[in-house]
Amino acid sequence: MADDGYQEEPTQEEVLSLPPADASIPEQKIRSLKVGESLDFAELGPIIINSDGTTRRIANWDEMTKAEQDKTWERISKRNAKRIKQLKEEQEKEDKSGEL
Repeated sequence: MADDGYQEEPTQEEVLSLPPADASIPEQKIRSLKVGESLDFAELGPIIINSDGTTRRIANWDEMTKAEQDKTWERISKRNAKRIKQLKEEQEKEDKSGEL
């Protein structure tokens, strides 16, 4: 047969699988869930509101001590509240200027 770029569907004998996990990621950092389990997103750390309204998380959250996490959560909560207030005020100004 000529190779026309078309691949047939795999047969039952040909089971497709995912590539092996990236060996550079330590196994303890890979989180897996089983069907029916849930994930508490607080474990991932706080969501940071950037000044432009985008969000991100802290990359090294799981490496911080409990005391560092508590202090960081407190600071980010306060900063997020200020940023959200500022973003809402900016949005209200834009809405009002668009009504004229």
